Amino acid sequence: MTMTTFSWGTSCIGPAHLKNNLPNQDAWCIDHIQSVPCTVYIVADGLGSYANSHIGSAAVKDAVIQSIDAQHTLDPGGVLGNPELLCSRIQWFWNKLLNEQNIPIETAYTTCLLLVEFEKDLLFVQVGDGLLLGINLATHSPIFKTPNTDFFSNQTHCLEETFTPHNWHITSIRKPATFAVMLCTDGIADDLKSTDKTAYLLNLLAVSKTLTQEECAKMMLDELKNWPTPDHHDDKTIVFVGRWHDEEKR
Repeated sequence: MTMTTFSWGTSCIGPAHLKNNLPNQDAWCIDHIQSVPCTVYIVADGLGSYANSHIGSAAVKDAVIQSIDAQHTLDPGGVLGNPELLCSRIQWFWNKLLNEQNIPIETAYTTCLLLVEFEKDLLFVQVGDGLLLGINLATHSPIFKTPNTDFFSNQTHCLEETFTPHNWHITSIRKPATFAVMLCTDGIADDLKSTDKTAYLLNLLAVSKTLTQEECAKMMLDELKNWPTPDHHDDKTIVFVGRWHDEEKR
C-alpha cells in the first residue's frame, strides 16, 4: 500500500503591520535535507516589539538546516541521538547568522516551531509560543501538543543570546503510518479554543485531500486575510503536513 505525504504553508501580514508599513515578522519553511535525509517544517514568529524580529525569524531556517547538517556529520548518534544538542546548535547558528549581518541579537528575538520528519521518526521542537499539534490518524490521539504552560506565561521564551534548555520542548517518536501536523503562530493559535484545535487540524486534513498544494495555500491565505476575530492585528502563519494512504486522496 503506497502513501502520500502532502505539505503546504502560507503567511499573512497583520493589519496593524500593514497599516504602519512594517514587515511581516513571521517566517516559514518546508525544505528537504538530502544528506540526512529528512524534511524540515518550520514556523518562526519574530517578537513584535523588537526592530529586527523579521530578520531574526527569517534566520531560523538557515540555523535549523545548518544545525541538522552539522550534527549529522559530526555526531555518531546523529540528530536523534541528542536532540538537546541540536537545539543548542540551532541557537548557536542563529546567533552566528545575525552577527554576520551585524544585527544585534537583542533586537531580533524570535520563536521557533520545528518538525523534522525522518524515514522512521518524527522530532518535534518548540521554543516560545504558537501551536505545534500532531495527531495519529489511525487513533486520532495526539502525538505532540504545545504544553499549556506557554499559553499562560507572561513572558514568551525565544531564541536569544544564550541557550536555556528548559525553555525548549523536545519530543521524538516513531513515525505513525498516517499522521497530520500543523505549526502556527499565536496569531492563529490564540483564536482557537482548546477544544477546537484538533478539529481545525482535521479540517485542514480533509481540505488537503481534495486540493493541490497551491490551492490549499491560496485557500488558507484568503482565510487569514479575512480572519473572523474582531480587531485582530497579528501576523498569521501556518504550515501543514499530512501522511495518508493514497486511496484517501480525492
